[in-house]
Amino acid sequence: MRYCYNCGAMAEHNGVFCAVCGGKIDPPNPQHSSAPQGQPVYRHNVYNTYNIYTQPKPENKPVSPSQSVREQWACPFCGAIVDRGFEGLCPNCGVQIKAGATVAVQQEMPVSKANAFFGALLALVFSPITLLMLMVTIAGILTDGSAGMIFAMILLTALSGSASYIGIKNLHKYDKQKKLRWKNHQQKLDFRGDTNNDQPRIM
Repeated sequence: MRYCYNCGAMAEHNGVFCAVCGGKIDPPNPQHSSAPQGQPVYRHNVYNTYNIYTQPKPENKPVSPSQSVREQWACPFCGAIVDRGFEGLCPNCGVQIKAGATVAVQQEMPVSKANAFFGALLALVFSPITLLMLMVTIAGILTDGSAGMIFAMILLTALSGSASYIGIKNLHKYDKQKKLRWKNHQQKLDFRGDTNNDQPRIM
């Protein structure tokens, strides 16, 4: 009785290869046995299972944690995120997407006006320069009143300038994201051929 070395199927012919999987068939009487004399030999079927469940490992590319802008691909009809070069039915709206019809969308961390204000306030309060000038002002008030007033005026000037700069920077980022969302909306309308180009209310 002969068995296939690859899949363990019993061979019914005198061929060299298995008719089921094409693997090599064991010889009828193995010459070399690892079992000692007088002990039964147990046959273990060996299955060739390599490369069946293996999948290519994704490449781990280093991404900077400070990178807040990333490019993704979206359905041109509903804006659902899909794979690049996706072809088939959209998983969100069910519209047929042809090859090359996906839209590149640059998504950025959402910034609201409230977040911009509080971010500017926290950066201003916990700034090392602010804390240093505050300590100098308190020391000046405790030692000499006129010197304390001068340092207080300098501190207020620095704080107002820093607040203006940080606030303008954050609001500029908020407006930039708002324009980007409107641009993506226009791309969807242009792709569908809609005539209603009323600007939606984007908060």
